[in-house]
Amino acid sequence: MIQKACLFALAFMSMAQAATFGVDWNNAFRTYPIGASTELQPHITIPLWGTFPLQGGIKTFGSVKTSGQVSSFAGGLAFYPVSFIKLEIRSIKNIRSLEELDQFNCEREDCDSNSTQLRFGGELGIKAGPFFARLTHHLKRVKFADQNKEVFAEETTTLLSQRIDTSSHSGLFMGFEMNPNEKWGVFANYYTMQKQTNHNANMGFFHQMPLWTGKFTIGAGAFHGRFGHNHPMLFTAFSRHFGTSIFPF
Repeated sequence: MIQKACLFALAFMSMAQAATFGVDWNNAFRTYPIGASTELQPHITIPLWGTFPLQGGIKTFGSVKTSGQVSSFAGGLAFYPVSFIKLEIRSIKNIRSLEELDQFNCEREDCDSNSTQLRFGGELGIKAGPFFARLTHHLKRVKFADQNKEVFAEETTTLLSQRIDTSSHSGLFMGFEMNPNEKWGVFANYYTMQKQTNHNANMGFFHQMPLWTGKFTIGAGAFHGRFGHNHPMLFTAFSRHFGTSIFPF
């Protein structure tokens, strides 16, 4: 018994010594639906086996994000069976006030109720020479606090939701690298809500380049709203990583 406990302690100490700590700082702006956000995400990564690209491990993380109208606090766990596959679960608490967004009729739809979300899904990264692709799929269980309303404004994708509902997101991000710090590519995202049936999508192209020891991305495309209308969309993003991380996403 004592021998097993000592072996477990040694294994835990070895994992702790191999762990890495980092913080991701992400900022984004888009013209339609108009919005901006900033996020800090500290994380601890623990390798368990193998070497890159077949290295496996786990990552624990927290997140604080705000866009003015919505602030969110999250925590989660990601599991990497190999470096290019991520399975993730996270719990999110949102504090919301969406009256200023013209995508919602706040006299008919609840724009103020806080919400809790449980999100789980995965990502697959593929790279061959200068070409890369990332596929994502997530399901999110959404629960709003107000029990007296029937339809709720769901801020992350401008969809409408029942008080307890499930949303899904499928995404594709692909292109080629001009060099290790510069990328060109295309993207596509599709969002649906299960009970309050509605969907939307966006697609376009992007260019990523280095800026201030971080990454700056600019892009353009189209947003297909839940009413079937298409809107031109521009966006920018800036991200910077502090510390170290052994996994690419």
